[in-house]
Amino acid sequence: MSSDTIGWIVWWINAYLAYNFASGVRNWSKAGKRVTEAGVVQSFLFLLIAIVFLVTSWNKINIIWLIPVVIVGGNFIALGGIPIVSPLIMFCATFYKSLLVGGLREELDKKSRELFIAVKKRAIPQLGRELSDAELEFILLSIPGYQSLDLYQISQVLPRAVDKYLGEEKQSAT
Repeated sequence: MSSDTIGWIVWWINAYLAYNFASGVRNWSKAGKRVTEAGVVQSFLFLLIAIVFLVTSWNKINIIWLIPVVIVGGNFIALGGIPIVSPLIMFCATFYKSLLVGGLREELDKKSRELFIAVKKRAIPQLGRELSDAELEFILLSIPGYQSLDLYQISQVLPRAVDKYLGEEKQSAT
């Protein structure tokens, strides 16, 4: 096998990684789960490598050593480990993520509104009034690890958090 053939095989592996990481970022965002900055950076860098090596005459076999560098370096860059490069790549990767998750924001906002409405409906009979947005935010923040949970997990633990909040409010009122 010639080095050109091996180079193309390695390029296709890199292209697959770019696609796989990009779909992972989109699917995790769609599920309401937290996407790590390192994953977004790695996804962006895999795509960048695929494009650069496709449009230039550089030997594609060099991608063999770039793949491990992206995997390890993506974590390092996301932590801000390289003074000038990290902010620049993080800016580009954040823009890339916004392109990946394009229309998902409205879908997630709709799910969040439905969740807030469900909490309000649960609290109204026990409280005799509607909860304010600040109270809802307080209830959500009282759930341990709230920001790393997806919407389904939040919906499972939310009734207990509301009951706990309402119980504390009744005790303070007496």
